[in-house]
Amino acid sequence: EDGVELQRVGRDKLRLDDETVAVFYGGGVQGEWVERWGTDPQIETKTFTEVVEATREVAQNNPDKKYALLVRPHPRDSEKESIFDTSGVELPPNLKVIPANSPTVSPQEATYASDVDLTISSTESFKNILRGRLAVFLTLEGEEMGEGMMRRVLGVEAFNQLRNKEGVEFIRDKQDLIKLISGIERKTSTKRSEEHES
Repeated sequence: EDGVELQRVGRDKLRLDDETVAVFYGGGVQGEWVERWGTDPQIETKTFTEVVEATREVAQNNPDKKYALLVRPHPRDSEKESIFDTSGVELPPNLKVIPANSPTVSPQEATYASDVDLTISSTESFKNILRGRLAVFLTLEGEEMGEGMMRRVLGVEAFNQLRNKEGVEFIRDKQDLIKLISGIERKTSTKRSEEHES
């Protein structure tokens, strides 16, 4: 992967200028998580709501900065229309919610276009460890939320190892999200294909 080119193409397709801080949210299949991992029936809805609220709060507290929340639901999630509906949310003028779906952008373009990628669990998050990008997992507290699900998916030992790995961030609540998003400084990707393979 050529991160520099993917970032350029992704931000161009999503019409993001160089100053806009972009937060990517990648969705999973809520129904499958409920069935397979015993999660809260609304795990994705509740997690996405926390992300929207945290991003909105950061934007309100930083009116001189521009923010974009890039939203990419999982194409197989039959509930995606209701989960990711932000039409009833009052957003500050410096925050936009932008769909980041195919065929407009590929998953890689959307990921590199962002300054931070947020998912409960996805292949792209694990790939970020190899890419040299921060790997963020939305492990919100609770046995039926991301924390409990990821512990069951990975097993306790692997969960604890991943949580303590450099370059990996486990998000436990909205305050963790606010701290993460507030700390983002706009920068361009420096990872080129010759530096790493994913």
